[in-house]
Amino acid sequence: MAMSERSVVLGLYRSLLAYTKSASLRHAWTHVVPPSFKATLCGVNDVGHCAKFATADAKGAMDLIRSSFRQSQDLPAGSPTIVTAIDRGLEALRVFNALRAVVSLREERLDSSVARHQVGTVIQHRRYGYKGLIFGWDPTCQRPKSWVEKNRVDDLEHGANQVFYHVLPDESDGQPRNEMYVAQDNIVEMPLVQIYSRSQSRLFPKGYSKGLDRYIPSQTLRYIFPGTSCDDEDEELVPNERIEKECKENWKARLVTI
Repeated sequence: MAMSERSVVLGLYRSLLAYTKSASLRHAWTHVVPPSFKATLCGVNDVGHCAKFATADAKGAMDLIRSSFRQSQDLPAGSPTIVTAIDRGLEALRVFNALRAVVSLREERLDSSVARHQVGTVIQHRRYGYKGLIFGWDPTCQRPKSWVEKNRVDDLEHGANQVFYHVLPDESDGQPRNEMYVAQDNIVEMPLVQIYSRSQSRLFPKGYSKGLDRYIPSQTLRYIFPGTSCDDEDEELVPNERIEKECKENWKARLVTI
């Protein structure tokens, strides 16, 4: 390995190890980063080499990074393999930077008592009447002043100083819609209602829980929004594929009666 390459690899090695020593990032690593991601993003030259390490926790990640660094030291200067190893190390660093952003989001939402409605709840907009699915929330309004003025947020009882929810609008009528940003004052929960959105399979992969009357959020959403209750063992889970089919059939039936 050439001196310049060694400097790059050493810098990556130290940066990645520093991330695994952060308590908050160690916790996030376990709950947010999928195993397949961990196996390929630590500068590993031989993916099979990962099998030796339990990358489900920070110690496993640390051992994997150290082992990969030792492997890289023996690679010939300028070889495609060392370039690939550096590229993977840079990608791993990018993932850790993204992980830091996720940790920051969680820390801002540790007091979940301010949010009356949980992630995964189906709601209706009090003023406009559309239905949607909550997939996140902010402690206060995070939109620019122009958005606040345009949407007359200050006319609400609690103005901008209240929880605002990220909502996937219902697409059961066949029309795709963008994410909506809704004040807590305008939220009305819709018990025993299921909706369809093109994004719900990614954010709520397990579908809808009849027992909780909520969609089951992904592991990442559960991490970012503490206090989100869920039951992965619920025997009454309704998969997203079935929900989509039923919603579309109901939409077509309504069209026939119009």
